[in-house]
Amino acid sequence: LLQVQAPSCFAAAQIKDLLKERLRKDPLALACLVELFVTCCGSEGESNAMVSPTRMRDEIQRLLEEGGLGPAEEDYWQSLETLVANHNSGTVGLGPQLSVRSGSGPRPKARASSAGSSASLSEELSQELITYYDFLSVMLNRRKLEVQLFRYDLSNGKAKWLTPFLVGHSIAGIWHTGIVVCGKEYWFGGHIFESERGTTPFGTPTQIQTLGETMRTREDLWNFIQTSLVDEFTEANYDVLTHNCNHFSNTISKFLLNESLPDEIMKQPDIFMDSWIAQVLRPTLNRGLGTFGPEQGGAEGFGGGRATGSSAKTDWQRVEVGALVSYEYVHGWPCVARVLGKAGETCDVRWLDLAARQFKVQKGVSRLLVRPLSFAKPSHWTRTMGAVGGGGAQAQGLEKKEQFRVVQFMEEQLRKLTVIGSM
Repeated sequence: LLQVQAPSCFAAAQIKDLLKERLRKDPLALACLVELFVTCCGSEGESNAMVSPTRMRDEIQRLLEEGGLGPAEEDYWQSLETLVANHNSGTVGLGPQLSVRSGSGPRPKARASSAGSSASLSEELSQELITYYDFLSVMLNRRKLEVQLFRYDLSNGKAKWLTPFLVGHSIAGIWHTGIVVCGKEYWFGGHIFESERGTTPFGTPTQIQTLGETMRTREDLWNFIQTSLVDEFTEANYDVLTHNCNHFSNTISKFLLNESLPDEIMKQPDIFMDSWIAQVLRPTLNRGLGTFGPEQGGAEGFGGGRATGSSAKTDWQRVEVGALVSYEYVHGWPCVARVLGKAGETCDVRWLDLAARQFKVQKGVSRLLVRPLSFAKPSHWTRTMGAVGGGGAQAQGLEKKEQFRVVQFMEEQLRKLTVIGSM
């Protein structure tokens, strides 16, 4: 169920880690949580495992009045109130934008009166459905992460008195920006870098602005960069006016928060676009700001980070016909696949669709969506394809046996998941 409702495998893994932690303290925690959610869903949510905030509020109130919350379940009151109240205020969205409110107040007694229980939940609730993923995120205290914008004034304070002469009016600074989240700073300078905050070549930020909070994980963000942005933000297409660090920061902000950067930053190129100074300095600035190499963002460069381009070509070269790879068939959800063919920047793969319970072939898969596995070379496996030795008939027989074993294993796991999901 988490795999269906979570926005990515990284978010689901984080929930599982938190659940393991809770189970070490309380072995009955999962059973308690499942019972609470199923009770709140009732018949209305049986088909899609979602529940409306209104129904959840009513069920919580009923359980309180009837004393239906056991001692362990009573500990979850504040989280339940938080979940419903945040849907009420409109700050909770499905998936990655889930909000967690702190300071909801003390937990009312198990047999609180109807009036007392509904006082904190009396506002009109939105009808955005609460998923099992939303429910577990709040109940297990999965907290949002602060997202900051680091601004660096490339003029070192001179813009205020220089720009009136250069462009006709004063501006506060000529900004380079980076997005900071999870203690890492993400910026673009010819390659995309993930650096320890404050260790970039631009020194100390002139301004630090809090943009908001996100439920995206560090792995979510880097995966988005690797699969969606690595070919868009490169040294070849860096331009100080039309495709720079601020455009990258804006894209990251939209991914994390669904919000753009302030106009003061995004419209700054328009001020300089037609000025003579921009045309004179543009080539020099492109070389100076858009040619940072991958090695400069690594462990020796900016305090232990990583950068795009440092291993992408090597990874693609390691993808061979017949090899096993990690294939991202849906954004945020990878699976193991076998490479059937490779040409240029794409390849054909075969993978097991768990939902359909059958092998599928996807042609023309971008290199950005596949990653080599360390054990994936065909020579590391006794089973060979017809084109890789072993004889066609024998290879086909072994391949069918492999498929049968994999399908058997997957079906057994699906049966287990079905049992768990029906609890």
